[in-house]
Amino acid sequence: MRSMRLAVGVPAEQLAGKMGVKRREVYRLESAEESGGIVLRNLRKAAEALECDLVYGLVPREGTLEELTARFKKARDSERSERQFRRIHPYESLSGVETLCAAAWFVLQKMARTMGKKKRDALLGFKGRMQMPRRW
Repeated sequence: MRSMRLAVGVPAEQLAGKMGVKRREVYRLESAEESGGIVLRNLRKAAEALECDLVYGLVPREGTLEELTARFKKARDSERSERQFRRIHPYESLSGVETLCAAAWFVLQKMARTMGKKKRDALLGFKGRMQMPRRW
């Protein structure tokens, strides 16, 4: 905003008059723009007063929009196949100790299903639905 105002040669007082604000508000808006805290509505208002169009958009950092779309799709598909693999093979990626703990938990669940509610709660040490912990 400041660079455009200076390039066009418009003093802050004149811009403030066109915007309907005081001169210090122009300086505050320019400072807010530099720090990244300006509101688009105010930037649009300044652009109108400078007889400019405000252009606002997002552009991929690397490559084209199609390449960016393909990268996100590939990542999404990879995550989906990873979740499907985990659902089918829940113990595949666990370490030796984690596999042993998961197997013990599985046996504990099987035992708990065969006994009554009071014994099951005493065995598991809690009430409620049995779930294997995410990490040991």
